[in-house]
Amino acid sequence: MTQIEDTLAPVIQPVTRPKVRANQVPSYPKSPEPPTMKFEHEWFTWELEQWKWDKGSELRLVSHSSLLSLRLKGDGTVDCRGGAKEPPSVLVVKLKLKDNVRMFRGDTHFNFNLAFDHKQTAENNNSGEINKQDNKIAFGDLRSGSQCEFRVLQQNDRSIVLESVKYPGRYLSFNPDGSQVGEEVKGGAKQGRGQNRGKHVTGGGGVEKSSYLFNAVCKGVFRDQGILIIQCSPPEKTLCIDDLGQLNGSGSRDMTSYFRIRKVGEGGVRMFQSVTRPNCYIQIKDGKCNGMVI
Repeated sequence: MTQIEDTLAPVIQPVTRPKVRANQVPSYPKSPEPPTMKFEHEWFTWELEQWKWDKGSELRLVSHSSLLSLRLKGDGTVDCRGGAKEPPSVLVVKLKLKDNVRMFRGDTHFNFNLAFDHKQTAENNNSGEINKQDNKIAFGDLRSGSQCEFRVLQQNDRSIVLESVKYPGRYLSFNPDGSQVGEEVKGGAKQGRGQNRGKHVTGGGGVEKSSYLFNAVCKGVFRDQGILIIQCSPPEKTLCIDDLGQLNGSGSRDMTSYFRIRKVGEGGVRMFQSVTRPNCYIQIKDGKCNGMVI
């Protein structure tokens, strides 16, 4: 052997493969799972958005992954395949607990609370025991408890993440096809609108960030004859019309900041009328925004 070969001899080792029998799939050591994705709560953005989460508010949670709404169905199952006008897609804030913790129930199926826990299934065995699946999923629960409590984690882009109170660090997550991450799917449903539709992601490092994110749409806020306050930034200030008919963002939370919603035909067109000055409306005229008499 040459001098170079003598030097490399201790380093070069033959590649060994696991010995397998016929018709047996070889097993290799699995790579470690990447760390679980973590989300923080943005308190400043929460000050602007928390009005949506008052007790009794009716919400649609639109998934960033499937682009459809979270749906709590009559059989207690949960997915993200709901349409904008589909009744099971509406959730109601049942309880407003401390800080950003909330409990939700279905609007149509009001006896079900949104829950996140082991999905219990009874098997036909001699012992009659109830076995719990290793994975945890969202479902409709007739009971109340910590499994039905969620932390609303507000993000800077106004989206939210729902974290389980019972299992900190575990979040509601959905695949592009609308099924839940970690849920056993039969038939490969393809009702979602997101990319990679029909593929099933089973968690771990393969789960995209969009699987955890939702946009909260508050239902009924702009109903005809409804009254609202338009909050500004900083959040303690509100939009108001002053004595000169000028629109500014230095109002306080009193009657001068109240606006009545006037429905104008179809298509979601609305006018905003001052409650204290009924002849004044918010308007944009000649490129300027004001609250002059119209």
